[in-house]
Amino acid sequence: PGQVVFELLESIFVEQADIGFLTTVDRLRDMGVVFEVDDFGSGHSSIIALIRIAPERLKIDSRLVAPIIGSDSALQLVRAVHDIGQALDIAITAEGVESAAHAEMLREIGCSVLQGHHFSRPVAAAEFERLLRAETWRQTCPGPPRAVGGGPA
Repeated sequence: PGQVVFELLESIFVEQADIGFLTTVDRLRDMGVVFEVDDFGSGHSSIIALIRIAPERLKIDSRLVAPIIGSDSALQLVRAVHDIGQALDIAITAEGVESAAHAEMLREIGCSVLQGHHFSRPVAAAEFERLLRAETWRQTCPGPPRAVGGGPA
């Protein structure tokens, strides 16, 4: 339990939110499977489906995160998604963090996990282990929130 995470694309979980799908989600959750919604904000968001599926995490699509530098409306949208997650007790990951400015703005909003090339490009397992041991990642993320690299190699 807690070791397997299923990522649901936002566009799929909204379209598939029938009773059979929801029953399967419930059964898997009872077995300890964790659910996350990937690319949130890129599809047909349904707050009702979000409430029913109750994922542990929303991953804000990088296309919403990218323009927050220099766009108050984009920043407000990301903040609104964060607030929805907070209201529903769902953790938030901001994808597509490409700069220190992105990271700082997202920290101010309160995003709990940041992911993107600002922290690391995708690397092979051996390089990942070397990076962890060198602890150079601490320089780009000195404290909360937790940073996650650019994705799998």
